[in-house]
Amino acid sequence: MSDWQPETLLGHTLGPYEVREELGRGGMAVVFKAYQPTLERHLAIKVLRPEVAANRELKSRFHREAEAMANLNHPNVVKVLDRGEADGLIYFAMEWVDGPTLKQVLQDRRVSVDQLFAIATHTASALAHAHAQGIVHRDVKPANVLWETETKLAKVVDFGIARVTDPEAFMITLTQANASLGTLDYMAPEQKVNAGEVDARADTYALGVMLYEMFVGFRPAGRFKLPSELNPLLPERLDAIVSRCLEPDPQDRYPNMNEVVADLQRAQARFGSARWLERAADGNALRSSQVNRALEVAPAPSAHPMTWLFACGALVLGLVGISGAAYLWGPWRAPAEEVVAGSNPLDLPEDDLLPDTGTGTETETDTESDTGTDTDTDPDTDTDTDTDTDTDTDTDTDTDTDTDT
Repeated sequence: MSDWQPETLLGHTLGPYEVREELGRGGMAVVFKAYQPTLERHLAIKVLRPEVAANRELKSRFHREAEAMANLNHPNVVKVLDRGEADGLIYFAMEWVDGPTLKQVLQDRRVSVDQLFAIATHTASALAHAHAQGIVHRDVKPANVLWETETKLAKVVDFGIARVTDPEAFMITLTQANASLGTLDYMAPEQKVNAGEVDARADTYALGVMLYEMFVGFRPAGRFKLPSELNPLLPERLDAIVSRCLEPDPQDRYPNMNEVVADLQRAQARFGSARWLERAADGNALRSSQVNRALEVAPAPSAHPMTWLFACGALVLGLVGISGAAYLWGPWRAPAEEVVAGSNPLDLPEDDLLPDTGTGTETETDTESDTGTDTDTDPDTDTDTDTDTDTDTDTDTDTDTDTDT
C-alpha cells in the first residue's frame, strides 16, 4: 500500500467509524474527522501511513503514543478512546475537539488577558498531570494546544515524542534514547544537547517560551525584556513566572508544574477579572464597534511589532481608563519555528485540525528513515489589511521541516 491515497477513505468506514473529512496530513499519519454511529458522536481518527507502518520502530512509536494519551485522564488532555487495525490500516481514535489551536488563536489576535491566563493554567495543569504519571511532553508549543470553542477548555495534544521518566509509574518508552526531538524555538538548553535525558523541567522551559509568546506576541530571544516592560497592561507577577520558567539552568526553574499552576492563578487574581474591553471607566460596556472605530484611527504598525502594541495599549487605557483593560493584539508576526524530528502536532502541518486563519504560506517536509520521503505542501496565503489613511499588508512565510527517525 505504498501508493495509498488518504482521500480514498472519505465516505467509507474504518472499523466502526465513518470517515467524513480529512483534517490534515503529515509524513507519519493522516487525521480524519469521523463519526461513530453506535454512540452518535464525532471523533478524530489518526491513521498511520502504510509505508510508515513498514518501519517497526515508527509503528511501535505510533502505538505507544496512543498508550501514553490513553493513560492520561485529565480534562485538559485530548483523550484517546480506541485503537485498532482495519483494511490493513493502523489507527487510533481521539475525542473530537471543536476549536482552533492556540497558534490560530494567537494569529487571530482577539483574545483577552483573562482568556490567555485560563489557557496557560489549563496547559500547565495538563502537563502537571502528565509529569505525575512520569511523562515529559517535550514538544510544548501553541500548535499542540487546542482551545475548545464551547467549553473554553484548553487541551494538550501530541504526546508522540514524549519521554517516560519513571518506568515504574508508567511502563512505556516513546522515543529512542538521545534522539533530538521537539521544536527548536521552544527547546530548553539541555534538550538541545541531549533530548533523551531531559526531565519535566524541559516542559517548564517550553511553557515559559509559550507564555511569553502568548502575552507579548513573539518568542523571547537573548536578553529579553520582561512582559510588563513591553506591555504595561500586563501584571508584573507574570514577569516572575516567565523569568523562572526560562532560567537556563534547570535547577533554577520551578521544581514542579503544580507550582506554575498556582502562580498563574495568583497572577490572574492579581490582575483582576479583565476581559475583552468589558467595561469603560464609567462602568458601561464598550461595544466592539467602538473598538473597531478606535482601531481604524490607530497608527499603522511600524517595523518593530511592539510599537503597535504600545499604541494599542495607550489607546485602550484612554478608552477604558483602567489598568485592567484587556490586551489588544497588534499585527505581530512571530519568526518561523525551527523544527526538528517529530515535532508536529499529530504529525500534521502546523495548521492542524482547522484551516489556518492566519497569514502565511507554510511548506512542510516530513522525512522518516526507512520509509522514503514525503513532502506535504500546504499553501495558505491570506492578506491582513489594517486601514488608516493608508493600507498595510503583511504576508508571512513559515517553513517547518520535521524529521522522524
